[in-house]
Amino acid sequence: MKLYELTGAFNDIFNLLETEDELDYEALEDTLQALEGAIEQKAGGIAKMVKSLEKAADAYSSEAKRLAEKAKATENKVKWLKDYLLQAMTITGKDKIQTDIGIITRRKSPPSVSVFDPDKIPKKYYFTPPPPPPQLDKRAVLEDLKAGVKVLGAELYQGYHIRIQ
Repeated sequence: MKLYELTGAFNDIFNLLETEDELDYEALEDTLQALEGAIEQKAGGIAKMVKSLEKAADAYSSEAKRLAEKAKATENKVKWLKDYLLQAMTITGKDKIQTDIGIITRRKSPPSVSVFDPDKIPKKYYFTPPPPPPQLDKRAVLEDLKAGVKVLGAELYQGYHIRIQ
């Protein structure tokens, strides 16, 4: 029997005790003891499964943490290697290199804002509350700089990045 069937039978017997006047108490006691033993056995089996699954979940969590750390270290290596390659291509003046796995190109990154003195940037470029201190709207600064508007405290900056195709 399944645990829910055993507990249902156990409850049925207790309901019989409340509703029936004439019962064979010896047979009833034997039945209750048998049900109780079966319930305890099922509960013990379920408890073992729970413990086993908890240990498995802990092992998976530990492995996930280990793999996340390994992924972060690998991402850092990739970033370092790309920066190293970009530096070498910049120094040698190469914008394109053909390799046996593909073409490596040095391309201009999209324009971004390099803020060297945020105190000089006009307040219209700052976000207003809800964030308590105003935040600089770099997108607005970028749009104006691209349109040729002079913004005190900021300049248009365009770097390079590596793409491996």
